[in-house]
Amino acid sequence: MLSGFILKGDADSQQAYNIFNSLLKEIPLIGKNIALTLLGSEND
Repeated sequence: MLSGFILKGDADSQQAYNIFNSLLKEIPLIGKNIALTLLGSEND
């Protein structure tokens, strides 16, 4: 459900991406790797 919302590419989906990305990065030790695996690079 979340990936379909993010794939729309509008302002709401960009905000959802930023929130989800920041939440994942807060996971100790492996958060950055999980965020990169699930969401890719921010420049993509």
